[in-house]
Amino acid sequence: VKSIRSSIMMLSHTSLLSSGSQLRPVSSAHQSSSSTRAVASAATLDNRTSSRNQPLRTLRLRTSLHTGHRQRLQKQRLQPCQASIEDPEMAPLVEKMDAERPMPPANREKLEKAIELIDAVNAQDPTVVDFEGQSHPYRLLYSKWVTEWVKKLDPKARDELLILARGRSVESWLLKNIDRNNFPPNLGGVRMWQAERRKWQANRLTSIMKEAGYEDESIKLVEEIMLDRDIPDPQDIRQFDLKGPLGTTNFRLLEEACMVQTLRDAEALVFMERNFPAMADNLSADEVLKVIKRELALISQKCIRLLLDMPWTTLQRKLVGKAFPTPRSYSMMVKEMEGVAAASTHPGDWRYRNFDYD
Repeated sequence: VKSIRSSIMMLSHTSLLSSGSQLRPVSSAHQSSSSTRAVASAATLDNRTSSRNQPLRTLRLRTSLHTGHRQRLQKQRLQPCQASIEDPEMAPLVEKMDAERPMPPANREKLEKAIELIDAVNAQDPTVVDFEGQSHPYRLLYSKWVTEWVKKLDPKARDELLILARGRSVESWLLKNIDRNNFPPNLGGVRMWQAERRKWQANRLTSIMKEAGYEDESIKLVEEIMLDRDIPDPQDIRQFDLKGPLGTTNFRLLEEACMVQTLRDAEALVFMERNFPAMADNLSADEVLKVIKRELALISQKCIRLLLDMPWTTLQRKLVGKAFPTPRSYSMMVKEMEGVAAASTHPGDWRYRNFDYD
C-alpha cells in the first residue's frame, strides 16, 4: 500500500509540473491536504479517461477484425463438402456392393411370419379408405404399396428393409395417446415429443420382430433406422464416413444408407402415384407445388427417372418438373452453358423479361 501511495504521489507531482502550473509556498498542513486532493482528482481524471477511451478502442479493433474476416470469407466462397451415394465419388463403391450382395433365399419363413403379424395389427386400423370399389384399412393398404415399390427398387432387398417397408407405421393410430401437452411448450418440447413418438413406434416394430424369431443384430438395425441413429445420411455421405480399421471400407454401413434411400424413394413414389393426381385436380398449382416439393426433397436420381416415365398430363408433368430437388451448383452449371439470363433465379428480373425460363 505504501509503494502504491508513493507512486501515485510521484505521478501527480509530475502531471502538475508538466501542466505548467506555478506552485507557491504554503504551510505544511495545507500542503499535505492540497496534495492529497490533487492526487485524488488526478487519479479520478485518469480513471475516467481510460474507462471512456478503452472500450472505444476495443470496439473499433473488433469491428475492423470482423469486417476483414467477412471480406475474406466472401472472396473464398467455399462450397460445402457434401456428396450423395449417387455422386461419382461414391458410385464405384455402390456398384461393388451391389455386385457382391447375394440374392435372397426363396423361402424366408421369419419374414413371412413377421409380415403376417404386421398385417394382422394394421388390419385393425380404424381409418378406412375406398380402393377399387372396396373398403380397406388405410395403413394395411399403404404398407402393401410401399412394399411393392421397395421390391421394384431393390430386387435384393434384405428382410430388415422389407419389414421396415411393411411395418414402419404399424399401429401408428395409437400415437395420439402420446399427448403433446405433456411436454414443454417450446422447441425443445416439440423435439422431445417427436423423439418419444419415434421411440414408441420402433419398440412396437421390434417387438413384432422378436415374436417372429429374429436375432438381436437384425432388431438393432431396424431400431437404428427407425430412430435415425448411427447411420449416415445418403444425401450427405463421403468415403471417409465409411472408413473402417486398417483403411478398409465399411460396406455394411453403405448398405444401410442405401436402405434408407430406398425407403425414401418408395414412400415418395407411393405419394406421387396415389395422391398427386387427385391433388392436382382439386387444389391450386401453388399449393400442390409446395406439397410435392416437400415430399420429393430427398429422392434419388433413380426415383426421378421413374417419376418422369409415369403417364402424367401436361400440367402434372410441369408441376413434377418444378418440384424436383435442384442439384448442387445448378446455377453455376446453367450459367456456363446458357449464360447469365438462364442462371437468374428471379422470374421478375426486368433485365431478362423476354427470356423463357421454362
